Amino acid sequence: MNRLGISLLFLILSRFIPTFISLTRLLIKLLWDKRVNLFVRLIAWLCIAYLIIPSRLFIPDSLPFGMLDDVIVAIIGAIILIRFSPQEVIDEALNKKTNNKRPEDEDPDNVVDGKGKLDE
Repeated sequence: MNRLGISLLFLILSRFIPTFISLTRLLIKLLWDKRVNLFVRLIAWLCIAYLIIPSRLFIPDSLPFGMLDDVIVAIIGAIILIRFSPQEVIDEALNKKTNNKRPEDEDPDNVVDGKGKLDE
């Protein structure tokens, strides 16, 4: 590999490695968070088990895809886990500030507490 190829490879990897690391951290936090639906976490754990357990013992690798099916299962598991997790859990895992438009969050001194009564 020549110097230009190594430079381009380093440039590409340095661009995508931080994104991959933050995505991996997000997925790990979502897998263990109890606020995420149990069925969604179970699907993600089954995808991980499919990747770890040597399934070639049970199903011969006669398909011409090779490791393509492993990549597809990993991507589908990650998409399902992120898509069906509550947004506030994802924001908390990514350390994002939640976007609340409630008046009591913006200025708690300007909120008047009171009781209401329905007339029937």
